[in-house]
Amino acid sequence: MPIMADDKNTYNAMGSKSDDGANMSPESEDERSPFEFSPLGFATSEMRFLILQPHHGTINSPIKCSFSVQPLLECEPFTYIINTRGNPLAWLGLEIDGHVKPVTRNIVLFLEHIRSKDTIQRLWFRDVCLNHQDADEKARYWNQEWMDTMIQKAEKVIDLCEVMAELFDKGELPKPFPPRRKEWHTAREGSLTKHHPAPLHMQKGWIEPPPPLEYLPLDYVCDEYRHVALWKANNYDDPLIASLAHSVMHDDVTYHCLSYTWGPSNEEANHAIFLNGQVFMIRQNLDSCLRELRHNVHQVVFWIDAICIDQNNISERSRQIPRMLEIYHAADVVISWAGDSDEASDTAFEFLDDLKSPKLHPEDEGNWGPYTIKEGEKWKINPIPDLPRRLAAL
Repeated sequence: MPIMADDKNTYNAMGSKSDDGANMSPESEDERSPFEFSPLGFATSEMRFLILQPHHGTINSPIKCSFSVQPLLECEPFTYIINTRGNPLAWLGLEIDGHVKPVTRNIVLFLEHIRSKDTIQRLWFRDVCLNHQDADEKARYWNQEWMDTMIQKAEKVIDLCEVMAELFDKGELPKPFPPRRKEWHTAREGSLTKHHPAPLHMQKGWIEPPPPLEYLPLDYVCDEYRHVALWKANNYDDPLIASLAHSVMHDDVTYHCLSYTWGPSNEEANHAIFLNGQVFMIRQNLDSCLRELRHNVHQVVFWIDAICIDQNNISERSRQIPRMLEIYHAADVVISWAGDSDEASDTAFEFLDDLKSPKLHPEDEGNWGPYTIKEGEKWKINPIPDLPRRLAAL
């Protein structure tokens, strides 16, 4: 089955085993009813645990799971799976108790990777074991305090994102989209970013004062990277507000790559940009650049290395920096920011505009531009006022 749907907005959800290794139940979509959660007993802190069945030597057999519901204080040992966030535009059907539950694609591939030959595994995923559609259950369990409780009770903790990132490093994850051919002379219709995840403490809305930006891990199964979708503003001095998006490499998002100098190494980052309601500090040069490039009508999407890569996460940085050539190649525009304007740059750009200005006399086929004139078969260059200064500025 194809990895992505035709509209490039969602992965296919159902079907037989895919060519890229994702195991699916052999039954058709119509023969497998949707999974429905049963309620939990809050008084005893009941919790669902995902029971992953072994493959019994048949590695390509469909994944089979079930739920076990037990009070947390009396539950059997379990493994807590952290950093399970996946791109919600990429989902597959996971068979649980004979029914189908949609989950993000990274979870299915992770289960396929860790499935044992003979041993049943008891797992806890926030994104699988909790019913976030139930308001009471979400209010009680969908928070950082409960996540910390589950970590304390767990026998073992596995970082799903890191496991899949290691497979990415080995080249064992198929790319959702192949690199698209560049149509250098054809403008394509723009597409905005689609997915702007926020950490748990930001999911209830804006917090005052805004907290520091908390990066969420990238979904390497979906070949994710980040974009800065800069909001429009009417005035130069308006606060910089943007959405930090997680996008899939080579999908239909149109964006600009921004090339600029970070500034002196000892320069303090003391200018704020608000990303998904959180504050991130940038240096003067980037602040000036974004204010100049910000539009008063449209949102503008950028890839900016200082923001789109978590510079404090060494493992992420080591994976993302080598991809910069691919990221630049996939951009629709690359903008080089040379800094704020001054007298010399103003003079240079005025000179360029002057040189490429149209004919002085459109009715006269002999005159081209302000400084050239054709006399017979010869071109004559008229004197250019203040030429040394203007050339020096250019």
